Amino acid sequence: TTLVRVSICALVSFSVLILSYYTFSSAFLKDGTEKWDMWMATTSLNYNVFLSFRSLSPSLQRCSH
Repeated sequence: TTLVRVSICALVSFSVLILSYYTFSSAFLKDGTEKWDMWMATTSLNYNVFLSFRSLSPSLQRCSH
């Protein structure tokens, strides 16, 4: 149903957001330039995971467009 589709989409978006925020805040607790590299790497990883989820699920594809 549409409700399931929307809730799945919201859940995935929310978890990606939480992951990004968590890695952002934990990365900035470290010293030096590695914090930015770590944050960028984790964010791109989260984005790739999101893209693969979206390609696997047509409902997510509909949601994000």
